[in-house]
Amino acid sequence: MRLRFVPNAWADEDDAEDAERAERIASGEIDPPAPLPGLAWRLAHLRVLLPTAAAMLLVAGVAGGMTRGVDGAAGAVSGVALVVFSYLLTTVFLAWVDTAAPALIFPMGMTLYVTKFGLFGMIMYLVANAGWAGLAPMAIGICFGVFGWTGVHIWWLHRGQRRGALAVS
Repeated sequence: MRLRFVPNAWADEDDAEDAERAERIASGEIDPPAPLPGLAWRLAHLRVLLPTAAAMLLVAGVAGGMTRGVDGAAGAVSGVALVVFSYLLTTVFLAWVDTAAPALIFPMGMTLYVTKFGLFGMIMYLVANAGWAGLAPMAIGICFGVFGWTGVHIWWLHRGQRRGALAVS
């Protein structure tokens, strides 16, 4: 697939170089820049993080169940699941935005974060007002999920950096 660049019709004098380059690309005189890597490259870390998330859910369920019974297990698992869902949603959404319109990563990311954390705040408020015995294990599960996911992600990045696997060509 070959990309076709069309010069901007409203380009002013400051954009003359960009317009000239776009015309040269459109005429085939020079090659267009290489496209950015696709979604697979942006989501490669999920091969490590998703099995880690499953293990964290199992550990949280067992630990919560041993300390606070069924409510503790449900709370701990729901805390980890909330974090995993949040991080997975962010990863997939921002990877898609990066492939579709890289200039929109910041505004779309901020919109997603504000929406997400607003919803999480409402969920925690409702759970706290319900008097559920799984609230404390849920909070601990959230911390466990954040530190677990982030720690494994840092490890994956460090390991890839050492191997030179993170370079974009």
